[in-house]
Amino acid sequence: MVFALIDNQVEIYEENIGFINKTNYINQQPSLDSFQKLTEENLDMVIGELREYIHLFLFQGEISSFDNNIKNLFDLSQDDLNILKSVHFILSDEVRNLIKVLPQLLRNLSHSTSKEKEEFHGIVKGKIDWNDTLKTRYSKGFDDKSLFVCTPSSKVYDLEENQLLKFLLNEIIFLKENYIDFISFNDDDKNSETKYDVKKDWYEIVYKNYKYSKLALKKVYFDEISTIQLVKSKHVRRAFKNRNSLYHIVAKAFILFEKLFIDEDKDTLKEFVDKRVIRAADPNKMYELYAFVNLIKALPGNPELHLLRNRKSGESSLSVTSEDDNGIKITVYYQFTPKAFRDVSQYLEIVKHYTINASKRSPDLMIGFEKDGKTFYRIVEVKNTSNNNYIRTSIYKVMGYYKDFEDVEFVKGYDFTEDYPIVLLTWGGIKMKNGHNHFDDDILILNRTEFLENLNRLISIKT
Repeated sequence: MVFALIDNQVEIYEENIGFINKTNYINQQPSLDSFQKLTEENLDMVIGELREYIHLFLFQGEISSFDNNIKNLFDLSQDDLNILKSVHFILSDEVRNLIKVLPQLLRNLSHSTSKEKEEFHGIVKGKIDWNDTLKTRYSKGFDDKSLFVCTPSSKVYDLEENQLLKFLLNEIIFLKENYIDFISFNDDDKNSETKYDVKKDWYEIVYKNYKYSKLALKKVYFDEISTIQLVKSKHVRRAFKNRNSLYHIVAKAFILFEKLFIDEDKDTLKEFVDKRVIRAADPNKMYELYAFVNLIKALPGNPELHLLRNRKSGESSLSVTSEDDNGIKITVYYQFTPKAFRDVSQYLEIVKHYTINASKRSPDLMIGFEKDGKTFYRIVEVKNTSNNNYIRTSIYKVMGYYKDFEDVEFVKGYDFTEDYPIVLLTWGGIKMKNGHNHFDDDILILNRTEFLENLNRLISIKT
């Protein structure tokens, strides 16, 4: 029998008989091994493999729907949970809808009308109260014919529904500045109110929601609206009962805020994280994270998990720590160079004498082993490629790491691991030849399959 693929359909022929049948072609998802590297085409397959840890990623990237089946969410610290709640609240449909209608809501802000009597000289505002005008003039000797007592109409914005709106805008600003402060942009036009676009990178969505909230609070009528610290049921009730249906969106956004930050309803957060993936848009970074997470999964015991996000200058590295049965503390680092390595860097020593804008060189991954008062490190460089030419170039790069940091052995308490201190991980394009123990080499080169098969060897050292 012969199969001919035509326009995503299969025409089935029997030899010497001719055409028999035509059926819809059902695409079977290929395996990861059938790809030359990680691309947008197979990114979801990798995310599927990382579903248990995907909620930890807070790097710049895209948002998509995904059933994560989170297991380790609530092993995070309270600080990490606050960050996660803040991110998902500001990215929620409720806040997104609030920000989208905010310009229209501000143009039709709810208000009441107040009519209080006031004295005016030379001008008239509102209706003249002649009875009080004459009485006031009489009390002053009828000398001031320009005096009028009027009852002008004035708008009062200090209503419960507006207090609720101000509360929410202030909370969005607070959450961004206190929990998601690793997100920043250079705003060329800080006063611009460009059209809201939900298809942006999630960093940009958070920043735009934050910026629009700050711009809204600069409107002069918010000076009149009271700032409340505690939202009462009357605030939500007034918002829901308002004839302007836009206030219903305000109320819904607060109800979500209340569940996450006041009631601390973990099921609400879990539902968000289960259905929404924040993923790095760059497949090369996702392959680095793929390698990082697989090393984490291989760690013994119960690793100390926390969120993976762009660290600010001076903060500790992105790392996960565990301990094996021999009491060796094992730490997997993401884009981190220990100070001892920087101190012995020949590269940094050379370039400091020249007008070269140099910075420290951080490997993609490092594995640290604390044993007998000393820390041993293994470098893992990740290359999302199966191209032989690029792999050869990458070998030179990791050799450069080894040479650059080779004097670390003279720094008290630090050294490379005795066994395969440098590992180069590619996607494919290379494999071990039989007859040689590659784990005796100083530089170990593994493709993706070999990496997965040898995870336990990579997170252990000779004892």
